[in-house]
Amino acid sequence: MSESADRDMPAEELHRICTQLYGTVRWQTALSRELRVNDRTVRRWASGDTAIPHPVALCVRLMAFLDELSWLGEWRQLMEDEA
Repeated sequence: MSESADRDMPAEELHRICTQLYGTVRWQTALSRELRVNDRTVRRWASGDTAIPHPVALCVRLMAFLDELSWLGEWRQLMEDEA
């Protein structure tokens, strides 16, 4: 397997992780706000029309990891306080 294939995030993985984090309704909008990108961009990633950039894949996987550790709520609050 190539190095780039190891880093790729399929749209299905993005969908699975984000529905766990945000729920099944409007998760694209929630993710776009956290990443500070246009929600259409997230929808293109989710549909598979556009490849998910490696930094975004890392960020989404990190958010899932932190959520599992119950740190994401605190992190989100810090981000909101900074905004």
